[in-house]
Amino acid sequence: MKKKCILVFMIVLTIGMTACSSDPKEDTVPIGTNVEKEIENEDVSKAETKPDTAETPSSDDIENAETEPTVDEEIIESDPITGIVEKYADNTIIIKDPGDGILYYFSTKNAQIVEGDLPIAVGDKVEITYRGLLGDEKDPCEAVKIVADTVK
Repeated sequence: MKKKCILVFMIVLTIGMTACSSDPKEDTVPIGTNVEKEIENEDVSKAETKPDTAETPSSDDIENAETEPTVDEEIIESDPITGIVEKYADNTIIIKDPGDGILYYFSTKNAQIVEGDLPIAVGDKVEITYRGLLGDEKDPCEAVKIVADTVK
């Protein structure tokens, strides 16, 4: 009986120590990180609420609702990146970072382009402000603003 009591005590002690340890786990997310997103989601859902109607949504409405971006997918502008133009054609600009030699691919479809006296050409130094994560050749990142070095 004494051995069982000691075994139970050791199990309870072990569980208590692991549950109350002060070291954060590497694969866990801190509690406060999702608070802002939850508050934004609540504000957006309150703002988007519509009065109830007797109509039921069609299958097209449901499919379209699934493809609309949500607040969680909001894309924030990143810091500008500077590089030398390797290719500039077909709504795409490819620049090379002279420091590390990495190529960066950007879509210029909706970008504000500030060229100066001459249009941007291969070999020019440019500064690009972009949204989201850097892309690759098949899926370029969206450039927001492209400024030629001669404009500054």
